[in-house]
Amino acid sequence: MCSCNFRDKLTCSQKVNSNIHDGTMLKIKAFKEYTNAWLEKVINYSKKKQMLQYVNFVDCMASSGLYFNKNRNEFYDGTAIRVLEIFVKSARKYSNIQFSIYLNDIDKQYVKCLNCIKKREKLKFPNNLNINISNKDKYDFISTIKYKNSFNKYTSKSLIIYDPYEVEFEWTKLVPILQLNADLLITHFFPNDIKRNINTKNEKVVKRYESAYEININEMKSIFES
Repeated sequence: MCSCNFRDKLTCSQKVNSNIHDGTMLKIKAFKEYTNAWLEKVINYSKKKQMLQYVNFVDCMASSGLYFNKNRNEFYDGTAIRVLEIFVKSARKYSNIQFSIYLNDIDKQYVKCLNCIKKREKLKFPNNLNINISNKDKYDFISTIKYKNSFNKYTSKSLIIYDPYEVEFEWTKLVPILQLNADLLITHFFPNDIKRNINTKNEKVVKRYESAYEININEMKSIFES
């Protein structure tokens, strides 16, 4: 159950993610625009062949779905809410297609927030739209996706977002989604990160970058500086 009043600045603002900045807001808008364009393309392309039965959206680290910007003293809709709005419209329009949204986060409070959003919006859901929310480590969550029936059909289309908070890419653990017949949005802007951490002495940070990009940190610097 929701333990606060939705979008209430005294209660809800204390539960949702308040760590939001301009870059995050731009990224959320980009996810929305991409998802909208992607969905229109896969449906229209497949509609001619009458082959599309399942459409899936996956956010491996969905956060709380709603943010509170302390600097502006206002709420900001996250990717989950924006994608939900897009999927509701499409599900109503294409009743012959099964739409599914999979949201995951390791933070228990954020998962409560996601469930709160789901509960509030559920009456708007057409019968062919499902939302699945889980509270797992991102890699544990990813390992379960390949077993979901709707991801393995020739008649399915899937969009998966992998947006790690830090540069964390254990490629062997990403194999389950890399092997799927799905479109992936894996976010990390290499030059920006190297610029920010080019002179870091933190061994954990160095190791994380070398593991993610599979090259020596000095090679990364030379690429960025060339």
